Amino acid sequence: MTKLLFKFLRQGLKKENGILKLSVHGCFFLCTIFFSFSSNVFSQDLLFSPIENRHQLNEEKIRNFIELPDGRIGVFTEGMLNLYDGADFKTIQIDDDNSAPLISYKGFHHSYVENNRIWFKYKGKISLINVSKEKSEADPIKILHFLGFKGTPVDLFVDEKKDIWVVNDLGALLCYQQDSKKVACFLKRIFIKGSPEELLYDLVTDQQKVYLIYKSGLIRCFDRLTSKEIYKLFIVRDDLGDFNDWNHTTVVGKYLYVVRSGMRKGQLIRYDTQTRQSIVLLQTHTYWLNTFAANKNGDFFISCSKGLWYFRCGSTFGSFYPELNLTEKNKIKTEVSTVLFDYQGGLWIGTLNKGIYYHHQDRSRFKYYQKSNFNLKDNDEFQINCFEETGDGKLLIGTNQGLYIAELPLNHTKSFKVLLSDLHCHSLLKDSTGQIWISTNKGLYVCGSNGFIKQYTKQSTSCVYQTSPGEILVCTDTGIFKWNKSLESFGMSFLINSPADVFQITQWNHQLIGISDNGPFMMNIAGDKIIMPLAKGHKRMAMFSQKNHKYSCLLSDSNQDLWLGTYNGLTIWDHKNQKLYELNTDKGLVNNSIKAIVEDIDRSFWVTTSRGVSHIITKRAASGLTFRIINYDKFTGVLEYPFTDRAALISSKNGLFIGGIDGMNNLKRNDARENQYALNPILFSFKLFGKNVTSGQEINKEIVLKNAITSTDTLRLKHDQNFFSIGFSGLNYINESHTYFRYKLEHIDRNWRRENSAPGVGEASYTNIAPGQYIFMVQASSDGLHWPGRVKNLLIIIEPPIWNTILAKVLYLVLLCVGIALISKAIIKHNTSIRKKQQDYAIERAKSDFITNMSHELRTPLTLIITPLKSLLARVEDQKIKKELLQISSSSDLLLDTVNQLLDFKKIDTGEEILHRNFYDNLSFISELCKAYEPIAEEKEIDFNWDIDPQNDDLYLDRQKITRIVINLLSNAFKFTGSGGTVKCSAVIDSKDKVLIILVEDSGIGISTIEIDTIFNRFYQADNQNGGSSGSGIGLYMVKYYATMHGGWVRVTSYPGQGTCFKVLLSVGKETDVSSFKEGEESTKKNILIVEDHIIFRGYLLAELKKYYNVITANNGEEGLKKAIMHVPDLIVTDMIMPQMDGPQLSQSVRNTIAVSHIPIIMLTGRTSDEARFEGYKAGVDAYMVKPFDINLLVLRIDKLLEINEARRKTFINKKEVQIDALTDNPVDQEFLKRTFKCVLDNLSNSDYTVEKFSEDMNMDRTGLYRKLMALTDHSPTNFIRTIRLKKAAELLLDKKLTIADVSDQVGFNSISYFTKCFHDTFGKTPSQSRE
Repeated sequence: MTKLLFKFLRQGLKKENGILKLSVHGCFFLCTIFFSFSSNVFSQDLLFSPIENRHQLNEEKIRNFIELPDGRIGVFTEGMLNLYDGADFKTIQIDDDNSAPLISYKGFHHSYVENNRIWFKYKGKISLINVSKEKSEADPIKILHFLGFKGTPVDLFVDEKKDIWVVNDLGALLCYQQDSKKVACFLKRIFIKGSPEELLYDLVTDQQKVYLIYKSGLIRCFDRLTSKEIYKLFIVRDDLGDFNDWNHTTVVGKYLYVVRSGMRKGQLIRYDTQTRQSIVLLQTHTYWLNTFAANKNGDFFISCSKGLWYFRCGSTFGSFYPELNLTEKNKIKTEVSTVLFDYQGGLWIGTLNKGIYYHHQDRSRFKYYQKSNFNLKDNDEFQINCFEETGDGKLLIGTNQGLYIAELPLNHTKSFKVLLSDLHCHSLLKDSTGQIWISTNKGLYVCGSNGFIKQYTKQSTSCVYQTSPGEILVCTDTGIFKWNKSLESFGMSFLINSPADVFQITQWNHQLIGISDNGPFMMNIAGDKIIMPLAKGHKRMAMFSQKNHKYSCLLSDSNQDLWLGTYNGLTIWDHKNQKLYELNTDKGLVNNSIKAIVEDIDRSFWVTTSRGVSHIITKRAASGLTFRIINYDKFTGVLEYPFTDRAALISSKNGLFIGGIDGMNNLKRNDARENQYALNPILFSFKLFGKNVTSGQEINKEIVLKNAITSTDTLRLKHDQNFFSIGFSGLNYINESHTYFRYKLEHIDRNWRRENSAPGVGEASYTNIAPGQYIFMVQASSDGLHWPGRVKNLLIIIEPPIWNTILAKVLYLVLLCVGIALISKAIIKHNTSIRKKQQDYAIERAKSDFITNMSHELRTPLTLIITPLKSLLARVEDQKIKKELLQISSSSDLLLDTVNQLLDFKKIDTGEEILHRNFYDNLSFISELCKAYEPIAEEKEIDFNWDIDPQNDDLYLDRQKITRIVINLLSNAFKFTGSGGTVKCSAVIDSKDKVLIILVEDSGIGISTIEIDTIFNRFYQADNQNGGSSGSGIGLYMVKYYATMHGGWVRVTSYPGQGTCFKVLLSVGKETDVSSFKEGEESTKKNILIVEDHIIFRGYLLAELKKYYNVITANNGEEGLKKAIMHVPDLIVTDMIMPQMDGPQLSQSVRNTIAVSHIPIIMLTGRTSDEARFEGYKAGVDAYMVKPFDINLLVLRIDKLLEINEARRKTFINKKEVQIDALTDNPVDQEFLKRTFKCVLDNLSNSDYTVEKFSEDMNMDRTGLYRKLMALTDHSPTNFIRTIRLKKAAELLLDKKLTIADVSDQVGFNSISYFTKCFHDTFGKTPSQSRE
């Protein structure tokens, strides 16, 4: 047939003008012959499978394919571009409103890829798709103008260098060069003289040549660098104009392939650019040709409306495929609208209305032989059970329909011959003599070396095995028989106790091991000793310790390791290391239901399962075995139905044979080798916090992905966007289940993370990534061992928060420098202040010592003046002289009083001055003081008036200190009041408030407003003093100090030039609280809360206890708790059994409430059991009294508990170091005191630490804090803070390196004198004395 075809073609080809033209008869005969002959011969070589997830396409009409630079496949359907990433289709709508006219292009769908752009032409229109943003651009012509093209484009082409060629409306051919990014005019006019209607249909480039292909079949060749025309010629004459609709040209090696189409006509021309010869390879008159695709070898396919044409490289004859053979065993007949070869060598087929199909040679590595090869009908039940190779190189195939024989190597076109029919062949065995034993349901057969088959038994046999000595064992449904060596004697001896229905036997470790319906068994070579290792009473062997004992197959390999297949995985017993290995899907197997195991000649192993085949490569190390598993499934041609138990055979020449339901596979030796493909992964998805992020999507009013993640090289994220996932695809179109990934995030992952993905895609997730720059890297592999593909990198920049940016760090550095400078300045200032304090203290001490010394020195002469003067006054009788002497005496007394005042100032400075209150009933001593100033008033001509309250009252005061106050105020008044002025003095007793109010007014020079607040400071002298009226600066200081000691104050009102008024308020009551702030008042009676539900008994307790205490009552525990919190009593007396809330519950609630947790509790009850007492004490009661009881005993118990609390409070006052456990044993109160101590100690040096801040730190209101501290320490918050400061000061004074000023400063006292006073009041000695 082939010779006849070639002979006819030679007669049908004619040579004319260098063009090989196919005659009409030749074309007709070629189409007819190839349509019938080629389809039968070659259809089995091309097996197509539908693309998974093609249902995601908007329709099944495939118009055009295009491969993107990153390896994705673009699929054009009507109005849509669908980008396939190996797993899913991403749809981009081609909006007609975004298209632009392209009037010279009359063809169908055609596309070009250029610089992340796709130019798409279709019937006079052009569209532009931005691949980076994965959307259609609005105005393609505007983009062309932006690139530099002039005029209106009428056609567009993109060459192999991705340069853009445009024909404009003026007929010029312009080129945009990617290297220079400029547009140059290549030809001013593309039209041919004398042929104005000659249209340019296509443009291609090859090396440094440019080819223009015209409508008529004319080709013009130009030099690319000079734009000079090299030659022009017609590659074909089309006088009739049959192929004028459109044409496309493709460069393959030295050839130009031109596809031309007309109305239901097509033509394929091959033009040799070296010889300038052309030939018409294909010409059709009943259908048109569509697209052209060539692989790396130069082989190519032509799609057409009737199917598919295939041409080998350089061949002038092609193969026609009117139908597409699918891996699902059926065929489809449809128009193939487009074809494409991808970079992996795969062929993509786009059909007019039946979707996308794919072919790759590796997808049919396992050759498939089906029922038709066995001459069976589709509805026949069929399974293949066993294989064996004959001595003359043929293959025996045992099935449930009989025994078949086939010539090797197998051929799809040939049917297999039946040797035995209508029987079920269970197994085949070739013995050492070359005979083949055939086990069937109808008996045992033997096929001799001459091919003759003879039946020896009619009993059903399941398998036959030959032992190493050459003994034949026949397994039947009743047991195992040993075959007589003399076949002529036709005898079998039964092995006693042998199992029935044995499936398989093999020799292992010098014994036989087999599997049967009753489980595994073992026997010696002679067959006279058989054991069942799983039977009861037998010790379990290590190789049979699997969880699943349903064995399907076994194998003893060349290393004497034992392989056992079960329906739940595969186990391998390492005989050398006595170790059992278990393999399953978790360890990499394709499926857990094991069907057959065979060892290959390279000592690797093939394992069939219910769903696919696993190839296991073992490696032995000192520690044991390691396993590498390669799986095969439908993407390599493997049966989709389950394989049959033990149906596998290894042939040294013809490879692997495996049988299953409805067919078998053959993997030839050459096809068994693993082909390595370079997989170039892409990124296809990005998620933030588990949510997918798309291009242009706003998140928190910011766009994260400006371009699609596939086209993104750098990704910037905010610091709070550090939980992300990146999806990647290996673009493994050949076999997506054989896709392995390794990826890592630089600076996060030390090593590569590995992943095997059945769907061909993976995802990497990272959480809580710190700000910084990271590079995410991912690689893909087809076997997980070799990584020839490129690494996909993504730079991820997680921006720091604004407070962690470089600018912020610079600012921090500046602030740090400023802070260091300020701290240094503060330290210097602090040290200066300390030195100044020390100097001031030394100066004040020197002043004080000077004043003291001078006072002592003055007292002696004053004594010598005053004492004789007093004696003289007693003897003098002359009134005039006596009056003068009285004036001298009065002045002397004032001078002495001034000297004594200096000594008192010394006491104030050292903290030794104390208040000596005595009882007085009037203020006559103040009147005497005023009288002493009459002579001074007369001398200075000052109008001096005084008004002293004459009423008698109970006054408790320190006369000496009030005298000092009056003398200092009057002295200043007379000192700063000039002649003719006035001085007034008044003293009034407020009997209601028990206060003494002293007013001293003058009309002197006054005090300026800015000095009002400082005149009471030590040694301060106002600017209004002159040489004759200067003072020491201690008088007003002492006035204020003495007023404060009396629990009062002093105020001044003055206007320069108008006079001054001093007002002093002193407390003169019997019990005066001299504190400047009174926190609260306490009643002399203690407050008692009685909680009792019995109204009569509650009334009795109220009547008896109100004599001694202030009593509050409540009729149940719930009300009692509310009143306890409201009134905070000193003690609670409660009944044990009450409604709503009983006594123990009340006690527990009180102990857990901070405001009242310190209150002692006495529980009253009629229960006398130890359990009741235990319950009460466990709830926190302090005392337990059983009814009836003596009321006096209750009063005594109350008093003792109150005394205990009082004693605990005094512990805080009396001891310098206070233990919290000594103040309270309640954990709540102990925690409270720990917090109070911490708050004060944390603010020890802060002199501005107030009660308000203290309350805020304790999270308590001021009243609650006051009550709690008074209850636990008998100190108000103010006194508590001061006491803690003083106790700490006493501790610091032990360090002799610290001055008293340092200690005063560290414990928060601004004034050394006030610190000395407080220290003396607390400890009874001054700080100086404390050190002695």
